[in-house]
Amino acid sequence: MKQANFLFYSVNVKAASWARVYLNDLPLHAQKAPGVDSHSTSINQMLLDGENALTVDVLAAPEERGAGAVSVHFYTVIDPMTKPMKISTVHLFSFPEVLDTGEGPKDRRVPYHHESRFTFDNGGFSPIWASAPAEDEVDCRGTPALRAAVTELYESIERLDVDKFVDLCELRLSEYERAHPGVSQARADTRRDALRELFSYKPRLPPLDMSALHFASRANGRVVHVSREDGGYVLNAPAERDPRRRLKADLLYTRHLGAWRIWG
Repeated sequence: MKQANFLFYSVNVKAASWARVYLNDLPLHAQKAPGVDSHSTSINQMLLDGENALTVDVLAAPEERGAGAVSVHFYTVIDPMTKPMKISTVHLFSFPEVLDTGEGPKDRRVPYHHESRFTFDNGGFSPIWASAPAEDEVDCRGTPALRAAVTELYESIERLDVDKFVDLCELRLSEYERAHPGVSQARADTRRDALRELFSYKPRLPPLDMSALHFASRANGRVVHVSREDGGYVLNAPAERDPRRRLKADLLYTRHLGAWRIWG
């Protein structure tokens, strides 16, 4: 695969605003509560080669916050050495600007649901989840196989079994490297080393309460998103040796070689 473009995204949410963002029906930004929040990184592992779908649910956006209460920006970098960095916009969403049709006053009522599409040359890359079998809608409590997969991952952290943890995350690591060829920080070996270093600080999880987890089918049943009912992260493990370090994540599973595997 020849990849010349890397697509970056930024989500910016102003004070007292609240939004959730999905790319190709996969969670890109799952803000837990109203308040200032922002994220930015490359996302080629989530992209289809060609048409992609953006969904934004604006849950709160007080009028006094004005323009850009919630914004989502997809862009490529033309020259990272310039100040400000020279970029090229691929797709942009901004609320409440999206409401300005020129046909009278804006109606800022929320929740507001937005859907749009954009195209991107992803170098022929096709994410592994896109070709996974479409499973039936899973119950919000998961299936025995999914619950077993989450338990296995959780127990590898409890035992500080970094080899098992890395093995369970192998699909995620290899997919990220495949989506970012030539990027040293994206290499699976580099990311394995980072996980091993984190485990050396002894991340500690609270006891697993499966009843607190929520399982949701995404991308037409090709992915299952595992989150917490209370809005927290499935994995939230401060390190015993340095609490500033933390293993923190929700989980995205897809079917691969007949089993549920973590890909994101």
